[in-house]
Amino acid sequence: MNLLSWIKQIFSDQAGNQLGIRRKESKSLDFIFEQDDINCFKHLCQFVWIQGEPIPLIFDLSNHVYANQKITLPMIERLVAIGLVDYAPEGYVKKKLGKHTRFFYHGRLTKIGFAQDAGNQLDLGVVLLTSSGKKLYATLSPIRNQQFYEYVIQHWFQKGLLLSSPLGSPQRPHLVN
Repeated sequence: MNLLSWIKQIFSDQAGNQLGIRRKESKSLDFIFEQDDINCFKHLCQFVWIQGEPIPLIFDLSNHVYANQKITLPMIERLVAIGLVDYAPEGYVKKKLGKHTRFFYHGRLTKIGFAQDAGNQLDLGVVLLTSSGKKLYATLSPIRNQQFYEYVIQHWFQKGLLLSSPLGSPQRPHLVN
């Protein structure tokens, strides 16, 4: 079964109910994933970091790191319409963080340190995956984007966060990506 067929199946009423997925319905009550929708979602997934759950870090859609990969507001709006992401132009924030937190990008750990011992928050950008988007993300193997990784590290550094990433060694090769 190809990916498009699988997605159509999980969003059908019967399969969707078993998986806890609800589909977005158009005015005509017809719902169709186009291959372009799947390709857009795959492109978006290269911007996902993991912190307990997949989180796309989309800070500024006008930045070339996103524009070069065709991540645009109309594309995000399409993914909202089909129920894979939520969009908030004011952005999302992770609150109540302790002194340190950890994020992973393609298995590479980045430790983030805050100035305060507690009550910290971290900007997550303007897009979050819905539960359906998270389930679909789990089936994909997104590409790694080194330019984006460096952009996020620079973004956090400019916010005054303390950052560290352990480097792999022959004894711990799993830390190298």
